[in-house]
Amino acid sequence: YAARLASIFMDALIAFPLFALARIYLSRISAFAACLLWAFFSFSLCFAPSPLSQSSFLLYLLSGIVLLHRGLENKEKGWLFGAGVFSSLSFLTRPEGIVGFGCGFLLCLIPLLGRRDSHERPYAVPIIFLLGFLLLAGPYLIAFHNQLGYWGVTAKTEAALKTQDGVLVLNSKGELVRAKEGVSIWKEYYGTLPAFAGAVWANLKAYFMVYYKTFPLWMHIVSLAGMLSLLWGKRALAFPYILILLAVTTPNYIVNVSKTHSYLYPVFPAMFICFSACFETIAKGAAWAIEKFRPVMKPVLYEAALAIVLFFTVSYISLGFYQEADANYQSPGLVGEAMMTERIFKEAGEVIKNNSLQNDVIMTRWGLVGYFANRPVITLPKGGVKEVVEYGRKNGARFLMIDTPSVLSRRQELMELLEPLGGKTVNPEYGIEVFSRNYYPDLGGYVIYRYAQQRN
Repeated sequence: YAARLASIFMDALIAFPLFALARIYLSRISAFAACLLWAFFSFSLCFAPSPLSQSSFLLYLLSGIVLLHRGLENKEKGWLFGAGVFSSLSFLTRPEGIVGFGCGFLLCLIPLLGRRDSHERPYAVPIIFLLGFLLLAGPYLIAFHNQLGYWGVTAKTEAALKTQDGVLVLNSKGELVRAKEGVSIWKEYYGTLPAFAGAVWANLKAYFMVYYKTFPLWMHIVSLAGMLSLLWGKRALAFPYILILLAVTTPNYIVNVSKTHSYLYPVFPAMFICFSACFETIAKGAAWAIEKFRPVMKPVLYEAALAIVLFFTVSYISLGFYQEADANYQSPGLVGEAMMTERIFKEAGEVIKNNSLQNDVIMTRWGLVGYFANRPVITLPKGGVKEVVEYGRKNGARFLMIDTPSVLSRRQELMELLEPLGGKTVNPEYGIEVFSRNYYPDLGGYVIYRYAQQRN
């Protein structure tokens, strides 16, 4: 619940750096309209309460982009250092944040170009940005190297390629295969460059369809027109800052993760800025045309007309977003997930919490069980019953939690461990005993096993 509350809070704060970023290109009215679109965006309303990191990541990313722009425009070292710090926060929140840092660093190198005299080149600009990034990211990178023995930005690469279950398969020795490093992971998974290119193309098409189905066609047309308007004139010089929001999604196109809105989260603020830009451009064009016939037209009339058009347009879209979000909240699938969390994961976690020591380890597929039990967790691997049980014993597990959702979907080979729900006993050779069990006809159930005396 704390993670959900934090996610809601961080998602609400996104409106502030989003407004600041939109103000680089738009008037206050149009920038405010972009923020309203985000505030009522159906996926944001549904996703914000989830205990995931996308909201925090986007908040840090947008803040870093805004500070980077101000630092480069005003040549202020403090803004540049702050941009580096927020870039490191986005990277520490999600690994794709390293792409945002890379884009920002490239923008810091641009002032070094075009200066013939080397003494006039602002070498301090990229250095200050880098120092801000290393202030927080540096200790993590060093700890990563010390723990895994090689330099890298994330230990999730293999899981992102093979899926989380793919890296949890036990070998013939009943152990998990040690994760590979560097390019070897990619060579093993894709094999050839054409296979890699084909997978990337398939991912791009899948994500495009997710994005395309999110909005009606007319909104896509308006946002595309707005993007073209931002590429015209002086505003084009600042367009790379919007491109950073698109660039940070590129790691998702080269791995094997679910094709959902959450991996496109940074794209939507960029879309709303472009959407508002189209209306502002049309309003400016209309004002220019009117001034040809009525030179006395006051700017306040233009602003009022723009505000009225945006008000009705944004209100119409926001109402649709809200209705869609409300329907999602009431959907049977979401209600079922909430009930499953309450009756299976939370209930099992509390049973273990009330009947265990603080350092007792749980082996389960769900981290939520460990959260509710306030106990350390070992992730349930894939393998035969005997191998899985023995793996938990070797790694110090005291409890083994088996549930119907995970067994029926991802761990069918452990079906035998669900038999106590039907009144049967478990094979005593496994060295585990049924500690607690419960079954709900409409949701499923769980069985908590306790390991017998640890064998030497």
